[in-house]
Amino acid sequence: MMRADLKAARKKWIAAAETPEEKAEREQSDFLKYQNDLGLFADFHSNRHTFITNLEHVGVTPRKAQSLARHCDIRLTMGVYTHIGLNDQKTAIELLPRPPELRPSKKSPPSNGQVSGNGADPANGQVLDKQQLDALWAQLPEQVKAALLANVQVDPEDGKGEPRS
Repeated sequence: MMRADLKAARKKWIAAAETPEEKAEREQSDFLKYQNDLGLFADFHSNRHTFITNLEHVGVTPRKAQSLARHCDIRLTMGVYTHIGLNDQKTAIELLPRPPELRPSKKSPPSNGQVSGNGADPANGQVLDKQQLDALWAQLPEQVKAALLANVQVDPEDGKGEPRS
């Protein structure tokens, strides 16, 4: 049906050319052809692919797209008929919030998920107070506490720890 409609529309479009040059140019183009010069088809399923992909582009939920496509399985809607390109992925990434900035330690930068000297948690950029640090310390197994303490020398005057050399 679409093939016949495209053929009729193309015939009218070519006939509407105002000059012989324009008519020749239209006859050479693949506009309104069932199959274009790249081998792509203008058929029912191509329209479904375009329709469902466009629904995704404007933010329609997958469930609504599935319903509009009249699919019984979301995998068909999302896996076959929805096409995501690199620009779509780039746009999605740009929607994410920026990660929080960490406050660097005055003594040494934190590494491997350790809590820095100023209470900054590198895993999420959160600044921890003494009570929160004490609570985290209490959760550590005794063997881990002993290993950590073995690597720290505490100044008896101010109670602050320094890494052992």
